[in-house]
Amino acid sequence: MGYTHYWERKVSDDTKIQYGKLALDAKKIVDYARTHGVSIGNWDGEILNGDEWSESRFDFNGYRDEAHETFVWQAVVGEPTYMNNDGYSFDFCKTAWKPYDKIVTAILCRAKYHYGNSIKISSDGSWDEWTSGRDLYEEIFGEAAECPFEPVEV
Repeated sequence: MGYTHYWERKVSDDTKIQYGKLALDAKKIVDYARTHGVSIGNWDGEILNGDEWSESRFDFNGYRDEAHETFVWQAVVGEPTYMNNDGYSFDFCKTAWKPYDKIVTAILCRAKYHYGNSIKISSDGSWDEWTSGRDLYEEIFGEAAECPFEPVEV
């Protein structure tokens, strides 16, 4: 299954403050979901509770059969291979609808909250399909998650 979420971040050195705020909020999301039945693994999904957190990045996956691709967020993005002409770095995480998908979508909503216009988020799913992530976000932060997608021109 190829259900994937995508994001583009403005290439800049000036994101340490946003990263710190997002990392703290992402840790709250992961820990809350873990205590409510979502198994979290390390990058390859083989070590239970093996999520990693540092000043330069955080990453996690589902655990064993509930793992798919690792979600990785770096404090500072450079100029990677996947960069568009607008100076944005491209990244993605394919969750294949596994249980940790709601954590990924809740974190992406919070990333939009902290990074604002310096991030662009899209998904193979619609906003309606992010319900479990939106509910998780609301339970933790006590406010409704706003749709992080760019407006679609018709």
